[in-house]
Amino acid sequence: MMSYCPACASPLLRFDGVRKYTCPACGWVFYQNVAAAVMVALTRGDEVLFSERAREPGRGRLDLPGGFVDPDESAEEAAAREIREELGLEGLAFTYLGSAPNTYPYAGVIYKTCDLVFTAAIDRVPAIRAPEEITRLVLARPADIDPARIAFSSVHHALALLGAGGG
Repeated sequence: MMSYCPACASPLLRFDGVRKYTCPACGWVFYQNVAAAVMVALTRGDEVLFSERAREPGRGRLDLPGGFVDPDESAEEAAAREIREELGLEGLAFTYLGSAPNTYPYAGVIYKTCDLVFTAAIDRVPAIRAPEEITRLVLARPADIDPARIAFSSVHHALALLGAGGG
């Protein structure tokens, strides 16, 4: 949260509690919009490939592979790039399932995201290509995963979209 206007340094900066900052001293306005992110439920039969997070937020908890959408990149391009970077997989047929809001606290900043959920079938468990992001991979039926081990509410929503539950 900002305390001073970045345009004029006024301490009178106001936040509407949702997404808009305004400065009554100079008229500056800032809208805190959501960041776009993607996640991919990689499936093999009734199992889903979970990644264990190597860093905060959610270090040691389970997630679905994915990440933030880069500037000038579509969600589909981001999904393909993230899966290639994290797992070395290419040429997958992605199906869009839906979206879910999420909260992503990182380095003292609370990011509100809109997580776009895709699915794709795999025939094998891939190798980890991004050990700084992923500690290990877990191929499991979602019903066999303790919901408390899942890092983000949007992953629970993704599993529900997949028809796999998710707590």
